[in-house]
Amino acid sequence: MIDKKVTAGAVGISLIFILTGIFFPEELWQSTNLANQFLRSHFGWFYLFVGLFFVLFCVVLAISKYGRVQLGNSKPEYSYFSWIAMLYSAGMGSGLLLRATQEPSYYYLNPVGGEKLPHLLAVEEAMKYAFFHWGFTAWGFYAVFGLVIAYFRYSKKDAFTTGEILNLRSKLGEKLPDILTAIATIFGVVAALGLGSSQLMEGVRQVFPELASAKTVFMLISVVGLLSLISALTGISKGIQWLSNLNIILSLGLMIYVFIQSNIWAIVVAFGIGLFAYLKEFFILSIDTGFYNGNPSFVKDWTVFYWAFWLAWAPFTGIFIARISKGRTIREFVTGVLIVPTLGSCIWFAVFGGSAFNLIGTGEIAEPNQLTDLFSSLFLFFGFLPNGLILKVVTIILLGTYLITSIDSATYVLSMMSSKGNEVPSKLLRVFWGILFPLLTMTMLYISGQQVLQTASNLLILSAFPMGFIMLGLCWKLWQKIR
Repeated sequence: MIDKKVTAGAVGISLIFILTGIFFPEELWQSTNLANQFLRSHFGWFYLFVGLFFVLFCVVLAISKYGRVQLGNSKPEYSYFSWIAMLYSAGMGSGLLLRATQEPSYYYLNPVGGEKLPHLLAVEEAMKYAFFHWGFTAWGFYAVFGLVIAYFRYSKKDAFTTGEILNLRSKLGEKLPDILTAIATIFGVVAALGLGSSQLMEGVRQVFPELASAKTVFMLISVVGLLSLISALTGISKGIQWLSNLNIILSLGLMIYVFIQSNIWAIVVAFGIGLFAYLKEFFILSIDTGFYNGNPSFVKDWTVFYWAFWLAWAPFTGIFIARISKGRTIREFVTGVLIVPTLGSCIWFAVFGGSAFNLIGTGEIAEPNQLTDLFSSLFLFFGFLPNGLILKVVTIILLGTYLITSIDSATYVLSMMSSKGNEVPSKLLRVFWGILFPLLTMTMLYISGQQVLQTASNLLILSAFPMGFIMLGLCWKLWQKIR
């Protein structure tokens, strides 16, 4: 059964903003950018507060007596490997490839304090912030939302949507959280597909320069969209699980190869000193608005930006994680969603970041700032390793599969939301959402280019602010119910 209010509300409101962006791109971009800057400047403390609170909330539940509570009465549907693979593919996806060398290199070359640091101190700071931005807090946002949904859906079986859990009085009020979640998911997928296709295009340009054109971008989006739809139609246990497993296997293979071919000691040092600094300063970094590091602009432009982004993605990712976590205990859930992915991200950035630092430090790369380019940095980095062409081709494939698993997960979750929480939504709904994502992305790129995608990112981040209050309410409802 289709939930007409959620579906029509999400599609209608999203189309209003998207059509405005198509026909008045400059005006919409300026207004959303101003609103974005205002929130991050004046309410950055709020994003920091909720981020730390969600991490602590998950940890307290996991180590308390409530950690033994099982999320449903059945055994887990998926093996531990497939479970981690699916939540990782949905939660981070192509972002890890996009930022693998770019973000650590930027921090290394542009110290937060503004003054050039000795090599080891620069490595420590770069790793510390990369781990911080992709570590516990990012997964804490996802874990809280997923945990609340899984508990009420599988343990209590008395609420299936965000509005029902919050027990909002009016019918419209009950639907508003779900509509907001759907809108954030639409903007997020459109922005991710646009950015991901841009990095894919950069890979194609370097490997097959004769194919580099606007036409190729649209072909890539079409292929990714088609494969995502096929995956979503086959269901979680088939297409989504299979592709997620492939993602992790290819990612591990890529990371191990880079580790072996690089300066292993440089990577080990980067991981060790970075992880120690991250754990030691976690609480200070989590509440720092700029006084500790002496750079409020950095906190606003990087940390608060990331926190808003993770917060906006939390509902969609959390619902998907809840769907694949039935049968696990709260302690197992928190370990698998908070601890394991954080450790994986730290190892990932240490391997690629540590290798990049070694290239910069030994002078092998003539223009180090090239490693800070968002789309080309990883492909440039592979040019300094043996079999660089093969690595670039593998990365292109991996970018495609990560995009597919992000979009097919979003398609499945929105189809569930559009059918009042049905865990096996109709194929008609999956086709509707699966076609809408690539169609919107291609239309926006064709008419307005990258600017409208930046606007979509702004809208995604703006939706995070009310979502923070909704998630605090969900935590309170869970605490009341579980005690």
